[in-house]
Amino acid sequence: MLVPDLGADLAPAWPVFAVEAATQPVEALFTFPVLMEAMPVATLDTHRGTPGPLSTGDLVIVRQLAGIDALALSGLAANSGRWLDGPGATMSGAGMRYRQVSQATGMVMAVLHLSPTAARARIRAYAFACGRSLLDVAADIVTRQLHPAEVADPEP
Repeated sequence: MLVPDLGADLAPAWPVFAVEAATQPVEALFTFPVLMEAMPVATLDTHRGTPGPLSTGDLVIVRQLAGIDALALSGLAANSGRWLDGPGATMSGAGMRYRQVSQATGMVMAVLHLSPTAARARIRAYAFACGRSLLDVAADIVTRQLHPAEVADPEP
């Protein structure tokens, strides 16, 4: 998602987000998917205080950074089942948290008969509307504290 001028481009597409974004010193927003096995698992969000598009060189660099992010998220210490955090420390269980997002996506797909992209979007919308993280909502779906059909309507 490339939005070189938040004031001009954002309000019609995302009216709720536009109101929140207007309170920040950000004039341009650029979001790139972080893909693992062709599945978006995160986004690399960049912004700046002046409007305007990214240069071709900037686009190349940011896409490379998104690829590096994917490597970090995939678990550089794969043999230990732990994920890297910060300057090389590990954190237990982080991999499971991200797997739960994929599991929850599958559960929403099955119940609502949606594509993977649409199911993940529904979970994200629900999380945003409720002021919760994607990881927490996914965990609730997987542990059956939240029924997958409830993300069809992002009312908290």
